[in-house]
Amino acid sequence: MRVCWTAYLVKLAGDLNAAASVYRYVLNRAGVGAPFEMAGNSSPGVMIYPRVLQDAILYVITSETAKDVNLDLRDKLGGGRRRCAFQHNTRP
Repeated sequence: MRVCWTAYLVKLAGDLNAAASVYRYVLNRAGVGAPFEMAGNSSPGVMIYPRVLQDAILYVITSETAKDVNLDLRDKLGGGRRRCAFQHNTRP
């Protein structure tokens, strides 16, 4: 087992692109691959949590960005494609 350690919380980095790069590097080094592919660039403030079930994959998608985001992902296992838009809500 390998452990990746950072001196500071990566999530609290002022630059979300830098945090996303660290996460991507660690996952690649660990040989962990996502069961989906993104078409185009996604926002670094968007996290996608795939949960592989017996007959399906559940995607939980969260956004921590203050911008509107359009996602276009293709499921590698089933071949399905999903497009979705997230709109930033400024109301309390």
